[in-house]
Amino acid sequence: MNAHPSASSSKSNESKSSELEEVQKKVDEVTDESLQSTQRMVEYCEQAKEAGIKVIVQLDNQKEQLDRIQDGMTIMRSTLIRASENLRGMEKCCGLCPNPFKKSQVGNDSSLWRDESQGHAAASSRRTKAQRSATSAGYIGRYTNDEREELMEQNMEVVSTVLSNLKNMAIDMETELGVHSEQVKLINNMAEANNLRVNDATRRTHDLTKDN
Repeated sequence: MNAHPSASSSKSNESKSSELEEVQKKVDEVTDESLQSTQRMVEYCEQAKEAGIKVIVQLDNQKEQLDRIQDGMTIMRSTLIRASENLRGMEKCCGLCPNPFKKSQVGNDSSLWRDESQGHAAASSRRTKAQRSATSAGYIGRYTNDEREELMEQNMEVVSTVLSNLKNMAIDMETELGVHSEQVKLINNMAEANNLRVNDATRRTHDLTKDN
């Protein structure tokens, strides 16, 4: 004897309803996982931003130290030049003539000091303005159209902004490191030039005391 048609239809509807519930449950699970993923992305981006800020601060501190060293080299050069002029006056008083065969090791180092702002020059910025890369449709596809998707969209906007800022930070770091490298080379050359002046002054002082 065949089952009653209404009973068969009821079972079919229950089966479809159960399938829909399973699908909805799966959609909810995926949506929750996606929301948690975007929240973790925001956390990681914020951590990276904080680390980047610390590096920028360290680079600023290093730049200040390099500036102080360069200023010290400039002051030392001025002192050595005055000492050389005083020695020249003493040599004249003592009747000493420069030995033509004893070539001074102090060359023309004016190019090192012509522009003292070389190392102090601010890094030329190649920063770009943060641009929102989302399309008019947003960052995520809409399936549930509930608060979770709104939160995901907001999280992705934060991530996009932070990533853009991190890119600008990286550009600034690269530029600043290049400036630091050039300034270190300049300071080394300044130290070398000052060392030659010290050696020259030492030799001339020795000649003065020897002849007297």
